[in-house]
Amino acid sequence: MALRVEERIVAGEDGDAIVVHHLVLHGSNRAIGRHLGDVARARYHLAPAPAIDPLRARVQREWLRRNAPVLFERMRGVADAFRVDVGADGLDLSRLGAPPPTAGCSAIFLPPRATAVGHPLVSRAFDFAAPVAGRAPPGVAPAASRPYVLETHPDEGHAALALVAFDLLGAALDGVNAEGLCVVAASDVESPAAEPDPAGIGLDELQIGRVLLDSCATAQEARELLLSAKHHYAAVPAHWLVADRHGDAFVFEVGPGRNRVHLVEARAEPLVLTNHPLHRYPADEALPRAAGPVGTYARYRLLRAALAEALAPWRAEALGAVAERAFVGPAGCDRTLWHGVYDLAERSLEATFFLRDEPDPARARGTRTVRTPALRFELQA
Repeated sequence: MALRVEERIVAGEDGDAIVVHHLVLHGSNRAIGRHLGDVARARYHLAPAPAIDPLRARVQREWLRRNAPVLFERMRGVADAFRVDVGADGLDLSRLGAPPPTAGCSAIFLPPRATAVGHPLVSRAFDFAAPVAGRAPPGVAPAASRPYVLETHPDEGHAALALVAFDLLGAALDGVNAEGLCVVAASDVESPAAEPDPAGIGLDELQIGRVLLDSCATAQEARELLLSAKHHYAAVPAHWLVADRHGDAFVFEVGPGRNRVHLVEARAEPLVLTNHPLHRYPADEALPRAAGPVGTYARYRLLRAALAEALAPWRAEALGAVAERAFVGPAGCDRTLWHGVYDLAERSLEATFFLRDEPDPARARGTRTVRTPALRFELQA
């Protein structure tokens, strides 16, 4: 199956904090992996990382072959791009980059009955340290400064539209697939930071989203995959919001000892996710009154209150306005780098991206944040 590639820059330019690429790939999973490997090598001067432990690298490769065949086929393509053997125990071919340190994010799931269009909607704000203006220098891995709206149409597995940064191959920070399944990853800043294990066996905190989008058609299928899979943190603890076009949604969390997993069910009600584990606070009154690390409790209370005050069914624009009340910046180094609303029935994303801060003529020594207008993306047929 010949690879078909479409790519364009949809937001930002030299001098802006971020430049956003929309990359569309139609073809075999191996060819898709080959192209992503070529991009990582030619554009960002990346190479496969040496394996930390050859034995674990071999076991991980076999685990992915059995349990994440789409990702494994793309690893074969990465091996082609770098002219190495996919079976080389001395290399880690499962990543083109690395998971990030802690990011402060928020997400809202709305069931169909709560929306004006009668479709489930998911709002997602991604907060991270604002990248330095200008293109990444040679030798620096692609990170939040060069996010990709990565659209894949493989020969095996589901087509998907995902926001990707940090790792071009196996990562999905948020996205939706052709079956209307949406996944959002968010850091868990309250759980004790387990020792990162980049040589772990199974799926890391960003690969989980990618494999769910590639493999699952419904939230129920996602539950079953998550409960049966091995997973680990390559960088920081995380949790995930998963929802489907039928209105079924849940949050998947792992206990601090990693010996228990939790499913927090939406049960056809709105669901808010920030950066603390929901399973620890089954009642709102138990939530600490402090803002919490990276403001997680304060943002959660703000978003829940806004949902409770709504008098009319939600539209994407109104949902975006509510999410904006919890945006991060411009005080400090963190910013909400993008915000998107996913329509799970339409398999679409409307997103706005942070570009820069600039002097505000209306305020002495003040600044204002410049963002793109809402940009719409839909999975191609």
